Amino acid sequence: MSALTEFKLKSLREFRASILELKKDELTFPALQKCAADNWKKVTPMGAHLVNPLGNLMRTFEGVEDVDVLDAARDQVIAMIDGSIASLAGGPVRPILDDLILKVKDTKLSTLLKEFNAIKDQQPNFAAIGLRTIICLIIQERAKITDAKGKLATRQDLALDPMLTEAIGAGSFPQGETKLLQGFQSRGQKVMFDNVVHKPGDNMLVKRTIYRRLSIF
Repeated sequence: MSALTEFKLKSLREFRASILELKKDELTFPALQKCAADNWKKVTPMGAHLVNPLGNLMRTFEGVEDVDVLDAARDQVIAMIDGSIASLAGGPVRPILDDLILKVKDTKLSTLLKEFNAIKDQQPNFAAIGLRTIICLIIQERAKITDAKGKLATRQDLALDPMLTEAIGAGSFPQGETKLLQGFQSRGQKVMFDNVVHKPGDNMLVKRTIYRRLSIF
């Protein structure tokens, strides 16, 4: 990958992160417009094929006051940025995850979720290896909301066992989601994914159907 491509990717990811920093309950068109304007130089290296349509898209939101509409409009902005990121990185231009992934602030987590969704049926065992990291990152992103300076939120290594235990014990997630984590931990699902990562043998593989039965997702 050339230095120019790396620079463009870095700039787009920074623009993406800045737009997602706006909290939904504080979202207004002027706030969205100011955030985009303050970070517009991060988009300009892509040239007119992104700058012009993105600018046109932003202008269509002017005068909108409904927060839900503005939040959906922001999703469109992120989708456009993600398309350019995917194109530069050599991936498919059309995002393959559902719209909720557009709201994920952490670039690593959003990237892994997209890749997981792309390969889980064709390459279920590689997906199983990635899933452990995805769960850790989801736990950490939730911890940033509930206790931004806590151990989970600031943890620098992603270890599934202690992070699951701590997230469940700390009540980081709502009750229903905590039950899903408990089920993943206790009903053998986690052991299955542990075996793929740590144990040799052809009986230590998973089939793609496991993702259709996985209760945590």
